[in-house]
Amino acid sequence: MLINLSDVLSEHHKTIDKTTSVEMTEFHSELGRFPVLEKEDVHIVVKHVKNRELMITGEGRLVLEIPCDRCLEAVPTEFILEFTKNVDLDESSEEQAMEFEEHAEETLNFLNEMKMKIFQTEEYVGMVLSYLRMEDMGNDLKFQWYPIGDIVRQAVRKYSQIFILKKIHLNFQDSRQMVLTDEKWLLFVIEQVLSNALKYTSSDEIRPPKAQGMGSPDGDTEKGCISIYIKGTELVVEDTGIGIAPEDLPRIFERGFTGYNGREHQKSTGIGLYLCKTIIQKLGHSIRAQSRVGVGTKIYISLEREDVKFE
Repeated sequence: MLINLSDVLSEHHKTIDKTTSVEMTEFHSELGRFPVLEKEDVHIVVKHVKNRELMITGEGRLVLEIPCDRCLEAVPTEFILEFTKNVDLDESSEEQAMEFEEHAEETLNFLNEMKMKIFQTEEYVGMVLSYLRMEDMGNDLKFQWYPIGDIVRQAVRKYSQIFILKKIHLNFQDSRQMVLTDEKWLLFVIEQVLSNALKYTSSDEIRPPKAQGMGSPDGDTEKGCISIYIKGTELVVEDTGIGIAPEDLPRIFERGFTGYNGREHQKSTGIGLYLCKTIIQKLGHSIRAQSRVGVGTKIYISLEREDVKFE
């Protein structure tokens, strides 16, 4: 589509308001090629700012077909596309080059956001499938002895890109301690706990010195960090996130409970920790939480096991 800028640059500074159709049938990025299932016309507005400086805004909508490695079929995923760009027609080529670099960074940020959204979609679909299979999981269990460090490393590898995108530091103390469990289902629980830790931890915030019993004993300030280690017979996943309100802590494993964090940040489904508790009980392990608002959260998973009878 060609836009004639003469009207907007004239003394009347008329605003240009146009829509244009989207011709692409596939979205190409560093993440791959994704078929476009639905698309809406892009709405573009060009306004005069001052002298020969213009502001261009645009918005549109795409629905892409995103493969899900935990699902039997691809998942339709909606993306709202919005951009705002100021263009100064009097700028030198050097200034335009700098703007181009800024625009490239914005594009990279969009791709990173897209990557996060694809991953979150896979997470949610995988959670729902696990919820549906959970009632019959007694027929699916296979107990063997595993080094707990091997299972944890699988979860860490899965979330490695999220650690990088969110700039969260990982402190993983490997362990060869053996656990009698079902690898697939215990891995699912560790993944959910790690997902929650990443969800509510930010690299932008510097935490105050930690209280006794929460984090490093020397009380140093820390930026966004997640630690995974063994304490006695328990696996601990500790974060420096926003923490859980005291009144919410006893209920976080209830089905459908989102608490203050879920309502405030609109990130919680109320399913994840309920699944963790239910699965852990079926495995014969146990799970508990310790948290302080503004300090962080620790999730403890017992590696000991009690015999469980399935009806």
